[in-house]
Amino acid sequence: MTLPLLNDAKRTPEHVAAERGRSLWPTSAYTVGLLLLNLAALSLAFFDAKGLVVLILSLMYTAHLRLLLTSRAEQRRTNELLEEWLDPVPALPQEERPCRT
Repeated sequence: MTLPLLNDAKRTPEHVAAERGRSLWPTSAYTVGLLLLNLAALSLAFFDAKGLVVLILSLMYTAHLRLLLTSRAEQRRTNELLEEWLDPVPALPQEERPCRT
């Protein structure tokens, strides 16, 4: 895995998404729902000054939920790695030796 360079101008969001194996389009119902919620709050903010408060609350909720989903995915990946590492190694077959009596 290579570390990203800070001054690399060639790295567009498409390149980063391709490196991570994800698409740029929302793929889960949560993401689509949050996107619609934020668009509705933005349209309300255009028509009413109180809509700015709704927009800020909507963005805060989106950030909170996104962090929860990200931490769950990271925890799932961590658990998978730990299970791989902690699985017992199968014992090697031992030679059968005749008993001396």
